[in-house]
Amino acid sequence: MKIRFNIDGRILRGDNEGGIVNVLDDRAETGGYLILEFDSDKKNECFDTWIADDKSLYDYFKTSKWSIKWLDTAEVVNF
Repeated sequence: MKIRFNIDGRILRGDNEGGIVNVLDDRAETGGYLILEFDSDKKNECFDTWIADDKSLYDYFKTSKWSIKWLDTAEVVNF
């Protein structure tokens, strides 16, 4: 599973299918990550979730059953 940071991705399958996700690497400030989930056009709804560490981030993606098409290039971390 590849998780990209600071870039939008379209959720193709899983929770919030059709929406947009963006994972912010906030380890320098809070030690964790901030996951932003938007509706399909990023105009109406946004939900955020703070994640404490790498394992929890991996588990969040796994639990969400996400298949994501990342919309551009960015830093990639393989878990």
